[in-house]
Amino acid sequence: MGAEMLFYWNSEQERKAMKELIDRKVNIIGNIKIKGSPITGECSLKNLVAAIKSGGNSLEKIKQLRAINRKENEEAYNSLKTTLSAYSFASFSDSKCIKENWISSGMLPMDVDHLNPEEKHTSRKKLEADPHVLLLHESPGAEGLKFVVVVEAIEEVEEYRYIYEQVREHYEKLIGHKLDNNVDPRRLTFVSFDPKCYCNTGAIPFTNLQSFPVVSEMTDKTYQSLGIPHISMLDVCSKYCIDLKQKGNTYVGVFPGELSKSKSHFRVSADGNAFYCFHNQRGSRNPLYLIALLEKIINWSDVREGGLKGKQFVDTCKAWGIEVHQKQGSEFYGKSRPVETPAEWEPIEIETEPENLPAFPLECLPAIVSQMAIEISETVKTPTEVAALGIMTALASCFGNRIYTQIEPVETRTNIYSIVFQARGERKSTVYNKIVAPIYDWISRQQESYNKAIYNQGINAKRLAGLESSLIAPKKGESLKDLEYERDALRAELEHNTPLDPMFITGDATNAALRLLLKRTDGKGAIFSDDARDMIQILLGIYTGGQTQEHIFTKTYLGKLPLDTTRKADDGLVLIENPCFNIFLMTQTDVIKNVAETGSFLDSGFLSRIELCYPESLVGKKDSEGNLVRAFDNRKVNPEVYSQYSNLINELLDEYYNNTEVRYHPIDEDAKATWIKFYNEIEEQSGEDGLFEDKLDYSIRLQEKALKYAHLFSLIERRPSITAGDVTNGVYIALYYSAHADKILRLVKHRTIPQDCRKILRHIQAGTNIKNPFTFREVLQYCHFKKEVAVVALSFLESKNYIRALPEIRAQHGQKKTVTYEVNPEFYQLKGAF
Repeated sequence: MGAEMLFYWNSEQERKAMKELIDRKVNIIGNIKIKGSPITGECSLKNLVAAIKSGGNSLEKIKQLRAINRKENEEAYNSLKTTLSAYSFASFSDSKCIKENWISSGMLPMDVDHLNPEEKHTSRKKLEADPHVLLLHESPGAEGLKFVVVVEAIEEVEEYRYIYEQVREHYEKLIGHKLDNNVDPRRLTFVSFDPKCYCNTGAIPFTNLQSFPVVSEMTDKTYQSLGIPHISMLDVCSKYCIDLKQKGNTYVGVFPGELSKSKSHFRVSADGNAFYCFHNQRGSRNPLYLIALLEKIINWSDVREGGLKGKQFVDTCKAWGIEVHQKQGSEFYGKSRPVETPAEWEPIEIETEPENLPAFPLECLPAIVSQMAIEISETVKTPTEVAALGIMTALASCFGNRIYTQIEPVETRTNIYSIVFQARGERKSTVYNKIVAPIYDWISRQQESYNKAIYNQGINAKRLAGLESSLIAPKKGESLKDLEYERDALRAELEHNTPLDPMFITGDATNAALRLLLKRTDGKGAIFSDDARDMIQILLGIYTGGQTQEHIFTKTYLGKLPLDTTRKADDGLVLIENPCFNIFLMTQTDVIKNVAETGSFLDSGFLSRIELCYPESLVGKKDSEGNLVRAFDNRKVNPEVYSQYSNLINELLDEYYNNTEVRYHPIDEDAKATWIKFYNEIEEQSGEDGLFEDKLDYSIRLQEKALKYAHLFSLIERRPSITAGDVTNGVYIALYYSAHADKILRLVKHRTIPQDCRKILRHIQAGTNIKNPFTFREVLQYCHFKKEVAVVALSFLESKNYIRALPEIRAQHGQKKTVTYEVNPEFYQLKGAF
């Protein structure tokens, strides 16, 4: 990435597009002279860049520092420098900046000192053009440069030195100057002042770094030239069910059991010919050492570049199925023998690649919705169905909370709940901004009159309090009757003329906050977000002990029953009539896994009310002619189309936002007949062997959604009633997004297993009580299951190929027989699948 593709912190649109990097946190350090350097707070990278550009609170000190001649007065320079604020790019598990608490943040600070102006300028240009540099600015003394590069997260603090040295060597060659050799992972950086502070939020991490030291070549006769075949340490880890994660050009693993007590992580080279543990500073190219460690034949102190002792060697060979067949002097020789292996495992039944979707029925949308969806799709390079769903939800929110339609006994409003799952880099923020900008414009225009009304209401409240006081102790000549009349009139005015807050949109909020929002807006609320991870975590119960929080939305979906706002902070019970939410959430695809793991969320009925959208990613895709789908161009949204869309939103909000009357939008008789036919078709196909037999999680509300879309389309087109054409179009749109729901829920269901099964798998992965292989008796003992519960759970896991029963082993004298199970090695690769 060259300098022409940089993204700066003060560009709002680009900041959002690169939000993940720019929002990374740095720790603010208190007094650096105190041992342990206490952490006093944190700030985002964005705010740090802003502070460096302005100098912040340290500007005067930095100017004083730069005025000192460092060569002549080093002591004064250092004394003043240590009073500056400092920060660390590392994370820490406690509130102290100490090595034991260190956690890698993926950001590596470097600096080069003692540069003259020309050297500094040249070095700066080279660093700005480097794709890995995230942050670059002058040092506090203005005699050097400080910069931060992005690396993959470092697992072990001992690994930091090796990574740092490789990165330092890269940049010393790049700029031709020696860099500071401070390899302390806790490294602190003093705040500086540099109006040209450079921040590249498109920085990419180094991927070719050696993550552990190269173990020297061996001449160990116990492994080489003894007739023992090559043994890959990757195969060793697989046999002992050690989960290896690829990291750069190595694999990181975790030692089981007692070995893990002395720092659990170790590394295996990509070719499987070496392993190394940073904590013990020991490693080897001899796979027999790794086998011996795992078999507890040797301990860490025995790992060295030499031969295993005689009995150690014999026992290790036997453990791997190598027959020792000859002894000569003090040396053992071996030859391999086939290791008995069970039948190959069937893959675990977990689906990861959903099927392709049908073409989006763009022709079914109202003209303005279709035109605006095309404009956004072609300018932002995003799937049309994403833009269309956002536009429909935004327009639905403009009709307030009291516009219904009805085919008895079914009735509905226009409100839509929608969630879009898209991969990284899909420009969710840009899509979102174009959809919701007109709503925020309308809110901004209403804010002044609302603030004035709130002010007047406050004045009247004070007047009412004064009248109440006068009634208790009237002044001479005051008429109680007149005072009571004035009080009652003022009280009625306060009760019936409460100003409506035009700010009906929020990004994320708890249930309590959402109730207060509805109270301020007379029951109208919208939750719109282009980064909805926090809101979805709230729904999944992350802040309420796992208790899911979707019930407020199931209550307000129809809105026929009032919602109460009883809270300690309120004066009493307040009923919100016709409560209504519209929801448009955009988030990344990994959130699907979180939903899959929350069984109660799936069972609540909330998902059946949501329109789910999971489009194919366009990142890096090419069309049939080999051209990039998202190739850069200067395409802009047609101003005429945008103006029509914006005007429509403003007109609808002006007309419906302050409406207090429940209205029913008529529906034609042929439209009713069309909808009833669709209703019966879905009902028929929901039975045994029907199209929707296994899809009731979302199909149960398909008919209602079709009517909802028909209602919305008719209102957008300003028709006096809902037509059969509106219903037909609504049916096609509802069926289209049901295909997305099917795609997601099939993925979720394959990743969702019963809670009892999940408990067993957690124990297996922990490797403490239930190890591989394990017995039925151990499941009863450590999972605290009744026998019948364990049987059902284990049978399910067997059916999905997570485990399998081993041939029955004869019980020892005095013991009952018990079934033994082994774990599918694939399970250890399925992170987050349960």
